[in-house]
Amino acid sequence: MKYRALTIGLLVPSLLSISSLAQAEEQNSAGYSYFNFGVENIDYQEFPANIPVESKSKVSNFVIRTGGLYAINQDFNFSIDAAASFAPEQSTEQWSNTETGEILQQNLVTLQNASTLVLVHYKFSSSWQVLAGGSFNEETFKRFNFEALSENVVDLSKYTVEESFSHIDVNVGVGYGSDLVQGQDDHLSVRAYVGLPVWSNTKNTSYPEAEWTDTSSMSWHLQARYSIAISNDFQIGAYASYGFIDRDEDTIYDTYNNFAGGNVAEATIPAAEVTVTSFGIELLWQL
Repeated sequence: MKYRALTIGLLVPSLLSISSLAQAEEQNSAGYSYFNFGVENIDYQEFPANIPVESKSKVSNFVIRTGGLYAINQDFNFSIDAAASFAPEQSTEQWSNTETGEILQQNLVTLQNASTLVLVHYKFSSSWQVLAGGSFNEETFKRFNFEALSENVVDLSKYTVEESFSHIDVNVGVGYGSDLVQGQDDHLSVRAYVGLPVWSNTKNTSYPEAEWTDTSSMSWHLQARYSIAISNDFQIGAYASYGFIDRDEDTIYDTYNNFAGGNVAEATIPAAEVTVTSFGIELLWQL
């Protein structure tokens, strides 16, 4: 009887130890890293204040994404995602009169994006997560080869204009899907979140001394990925995303303007909308 009790007493801790080890191995298998190569389509529109004019342009670039999802404990994960335009293409931007439809000016343009997103994932169920974190973002454009198509438009053919819109956002949203890749037949995850700037800085080479710092813009993002296993540790799949940035106009006063050759009373960055859709193939792994 004592021997049986001793055997049971030794067996229970051993089983608990094995169970704990299995749980640890399961926890360690959560998460993954990835590399993604794809194409992004950027639609950019500006709406200058107080005049019936708007600009439209659309550019397609290659885009590279890399990052991963990593386990903190059974309730929390965190993710890091970095994306950047690669080998940007140039396209035509047109400026038109919104009242008459007349095209007033056109020019060549390149558009590029770069961002790093860090999120904490709280798993409130087996498949759903609350997301919170921050992101570092930069949208840039370059305009050149201006061509005036109306007598009322100033000839800017000798100028090149570059602008960068840098902002740090607070991001909140929800996620759905699995945090496992290793040993799985497939993987699905979806994220939806918004971004609210806490710091913003816009620079434009037409106004070399100026900086615009308004933080009233907002962004919306939707991302999804699906992959299938090619081995125990690797999966290959597809990725798609949609992003929309709504930037308000911002005005500063008494600053130098290259076109005028001197100071101007005020300089306004017009309201703008940026829509980015992206598709790509990717490799996921957990070693």
